[in-house]
Amino acid sequence: MDDNAEQGIAVTHTKAAQSKLDHAKGFTRQHDWSISYLDERIYGMFIMLVLVILISAWAFDVPPLIRYAVTIGAGAIVVYWKSMATKRKEDMNELRKQQVKEHSKKDLGRINQRD
Repeated sequence: MDDNAEQGIAVTHTKAAQSKLDHAKGFTRQHDWSISYLDERIYGMFIMLVLVILISAWAFDVPPLIRYAVTIGAGAIVVYWKSMATKRKEDMNELRKQQVKEHSKKDLGRINQRD
């Protein structure tokens, strides 16, 4: 009788520990997403600052060398920004495919448990 009670307690503790781990993974995912979102916001603000500098370089009497250097620098930043956005989309698609596989395995496991 005591063996069954201790086994029940152990199973309950194991489920609780697994639940805490799953919950912690959710916090980790949310934290990673928040950092990524903040990076994108900061980068967007940086692009706006570069745009203001670019407009100022072309609107006012600035030596041509500086004007063209600023234009090339702004273009390089935009190209880098677009390449990072493309990479992020590819990473997100890969992550979604992985999540679909994980959920499919979980659903298949649940179906097998029912049978």
